[in-house]
Amino acid sequence: MRFARRLPPVALVAALVAASTASAHVVPVPQFLPTGAVTTMSFAVPNERPEPMSAVTVSVPADFRIVRAHPTAGWTATLDGPTATWRGGPLAHLTVETFRLDVDVSAPPGPVTLTTRELYPSGATLDWPATLTVVPGSRDESLGSIDWGWTAAIVGVGLIFVAGLAVLAWRRQAVAVPTLPEQRGRRTGRSRLGRGSQPSGRQRRALRG
Repeated sequence: MRFARRLPPVALVAALVAASTASAHVVPVPQFLPTGAVTTMSFAVPNERPEPMSAVTVSVPADFRIVRAHPTAGWTATLDGPTATWRGGPLAHLTVETFRLDVDVSAPPGPVTLTTRELYPSGATLDWPATLTVVPGSRDESLGSIDWGWTAAIVGVGLIFVAGLAVLAWRRQAVAVPTLPEQRGRRTGRSRLGRGSQPSGRQRRALRG
């Protein structure tokens, strides 16, 4: 089982700061999950209601599997199929708590939404969508590199074939063109033939008479 790398602490702190603003919402970290791997996710959960929060749940969609729900100080983690639940706290008004999950992702690349729900002693609930993106994993990348390798091999064979044809054509042209000595011999033969065809002295005298 292969685990993806965890997000650097700086990015996690930035997510917690973003979750504590006035328009806070549940922030999943990381925002990009590789398919075909187990990734540890963190959820920064704010409490915006004027009463303390006593529980929170995170539900994953199809093609996701929760491997483990990590315990959080003061909270008890339980797992029931696609839903992880933390109970305890409570989480005071306008404060943030972080909960962690190990999720095994087999979904195809694309956007997905996890559902988080905050529960309160009064019976009130508050749902937050946690949107993230599934990206190709290392296996898909290796398959892509194999495809590129086959493409390069085919192109290389084609270039060798074209080069062979060019060399063959050049050799045929070299055989068809006479060499310099052959050209000189042909010119000498022509000049001799020309002198042999001139009229003799008797013929010239007959012509003058």
